[in-house]
Amino acid sequence: MVKLAREARGLTQKQLAEEIGVSQGMISKLEDGLMAGSVTYDFVSKATEVLNFPYSFFTQSGTARAACASFYRKKASLPSRLLSQCDALMNIDRLRIEKLLESCELSKNPLPFLDPDEFNGGPAEIANRLRTLWKIPRGPIQNMTKLVEDTGCVIVHFDFGTKKLDGLSIWGKNDIPIVFLNPTLPAARVRLTLAHELGHIVMHRIPSPDMEDQAMRFAGEFLMPELDIKSQFLPFSIDRLARLKLAWKVSMQALLMRAEQLGIVTQRYARYLWMQFGKYGYRTREPHDEQIPLEEPKLRQELAQVYLNDLGYSHDELADALGMKVADFRQDILGIGDYLRVVK
Repeated sequence: MVKLAREARGLTQKQLAEEIGVSQGMISKLEDGLMAGSVTYDFVSKATEVLNFPYSFFTQSGTARAACASFYRKKASLPSRLLSQCDALMNIDRLRIEKLLESCELSKNPLPFLDPDEFNGGPAEIANRLRTLWKIPRGPIQNMTKLVEDTGCVIVHFDFGTKKLDGLSIWGKNDIPIVFLNPTLPAARVRLTLAHELGHIVMHRIPSPDMEDQAMRFAGEFLMPELDIKSQFLPFSIDRLARLKLAWKVSMQALLMRAEQLGIVTQRYARYLWMQFGKYGYRTREPHDEQIPLEEPKLRQELAQVYLNDLGYSHDELADALGMKVADFRQDILGIGDYLRVVK
């Protein structure tokens, strides 16, 4: 847990050792499990202060679990220190979610595993089969987040500290998928990222060279089924893309990519439109971004409410069980900020 806490705060072993006033060797041995039973109270007190985690965090059990490296979107250009910090913070969230699930049973829609190599239509066929399995009406999906959470998949809005990282999937205990999404991005892009990660969850267990393209093709068909959207592209124009964005709740860039996939536009015309997007600044900020609200995940908060309302936990007790400070628990898990009093 010391390593997770250290990496979550973006510190090296040397930096942590200097802050606490011990040798780097001691930190290294502690992280390797060689100092069990010989850690002093003074050390623990200083560690909790420097790393800003309560004592209960360091006494919990559990280990870090790596997400598939290919599941990172836009990973290649990011510094390794930032990726390590994100990994640590997400693993801490994963451990908290696993703790919440210990006393909760999820009522969920089926979440199958469908290998794209076993379907002639590949990711597009899988996307349509999943829409059928989940009885999704034809046309746009109104709330992508609720749809995915109804399968028992836990979604977390997570500030990666950069706009270059859209999201990733990680598997928790008992095959519970957890998806981390970057809420600092436009809501339409967040929906596409969630569909992309859903593609990974449904189709991929082992990394493959084609997995990113497969996940994107799945996302395109899942959010914008060919039979429903193809005729709506015509007559094709940037203005048409802006109107379709409001109807389908996906970005103009995603719509243009989808039009290319479906052969609606030629490669030459698509290149021209991409240049126009760059000229007008649509690569970073599109028209109507503010008219598509960010979908808020609720499952993690609902799990916590089971403990508070049904199992009789106080905020203090549940925060302690999750290895959190009470104020952080209220803000990060319950989304209610700090209270003037503890609600029992």
